[in-house]
Amino acid sequence: MNNKLLYSCKLSACFVVMSSLAIKPQVHNNPDLVCTLTAEQSVIKLGDIPKFRLNITNKGNKTIYLVNVLDGSGMKQRMPYYYFTIEKPKPDTILFTRCKLMNPLKKEDFIQLEPNQSINPYAVNHQPGLVYDHALSQKETFRNSGIYKINFHYDATATDIKQFMGTIDTENKVDILLMDLFKRIDHYSLTSNTIEIKVISE
Repeated sequence: MNNKLLYSCKLSACFVVMSSLAIKPQVHNNPDLVCTLTAEQSVIKLGDIPKFRLNITNKGNKTIYLVNVLDGSGMKQRMPYYYFTIEKPKPDTILFTRCKLMNPLKKEDFIQLEPNQSINPYAVNHQPGLVYDHALSQKETFRNSGIYKINFHYDATATDIKQFMGTIDTENKVDILLMDLFKRIDHYSLTSNTIEIKVISE
């Protein structure tokens, strides 16, 4: 192999490596953000649906900006993702679907979390603050007896506002106010504590 061809191959390999590194999503964790998931009952009967509450607390000394749970966030159709992972006593897959239309991002969806302040993101749009998640609100999810281990996840690591916009007016020019608010948010991922729900038969 001549020197020019060898040099070209090295450059191509370098480009491939650098390209793969460039497009790899970067996940950020913030130790100042603490997410606490609780359940009203740790033991329920088969056929019942557990009720959950969620609190996100800023333990740091600086203001943190977040985006509240949005239409489609729970199904990971748009950022930020507000979703739950469930380890079941009997592994199974239950498919849930929803409409692909999603409401537009609004200035009211941005959260300013001051030091030592807590917020229940579900209390803003879903009074009285009980977690609303499609999978967690279905009896089919808890259809087997045993222990269910549940975690909540928040993911706002995307830096392109279009991934937060929804399906309405996403091609139009982004409002200046929205863009200004978006520049302030912290692009973090966050995982809650693990809680256990025991489902017992009658």
